[in-house]
Amino acid sequence: MMVVIVGFGIRMALAYFLVFFVLSHLVVLLQSAEEQKIYNRSCPPFQCGKLGEIRYPFTNISQPECGSCMIDCSKQKIKLGKGGHWYAVTNISQAKTIAIDDRDLKNLLQSHNCSVLNNLTCSNSTSISFKINPANITLYKCPRHPDLTPQTDKLFNGYYNYTGCDDYNIYYSHHVDNHSTPQSLPHQCSVILLPISLRSPDLFNLLTAQFSLELMVDSSRGGQCQYDSKGNYHCAKLNGTETGREGKFFSHF
Repeated sequence: MMVVIVGFGIRMALAYFLVFFVLSHLVVLLQSAEEQKIYNRSCPPFQCGKLGEIRYPFTNISQPECGSCMIDCSKQKIKLGKGGHWYAVTNISQAKTIAIDDRDLKNLLQSHNCSVLNNLTCSNSTSISFKINPANITLYKCPRHPDLTPQTDKLFNGYYNYTGCDDYNIYYSHHVDNHSTPQSLPHQCSVILLPISLRSPDLFNLLTAQFSLELMVDSSRGGQCQYDSKGNYHCAKLNGTETGREGKFFSHF
């Protein structure tokens, strides 16, 4: 009698374990299916006026969640940078090279407007970066502060120092290729890459409003990256499963 009771108890325990195992895996499968609905929604290529058919990482203003680089097809402009400045685009190639010729940017450069002295990017995604053509210059943007400025002036000895911006200094070299980023760069300073067309000691004459950006997408992250309804950035593998979460969307100018 005791043997029968013990055997029955073992069978019941195994049955409960199997039920728990099946239910737990069912929950995981349902969660995975829901993630695929959220993060792998259909974002097909789209026609964009004179720019033709374009695709990820570009997206249009009606589907901002489908990519990182937003295009206004009616105005033929792309949003780049902090504050959402829109740049006039003349062409987007199949190789994801963006040709830009922007009159507003040219006017800002001619008026020595410091708002242009920030990096060009689509978003904070680490899966997308730019190569600026035909040439670029490295700028070092450091806050102007009594405790910091003597240090940066010494660090960038031999560089030009533009002091015309309200609360920071811009250090740069006319000899674009002769300097590398200092290893001891203070954490308060940021490194900025901007396009150039001329070799001029004047910073704003050095910069240009006509250039191209070659997009480089990190394919190691798998498939397409999108934003969810909360503004979080996700990348998915080709089989639709989520690989990463890159934080809130914002852009740098």
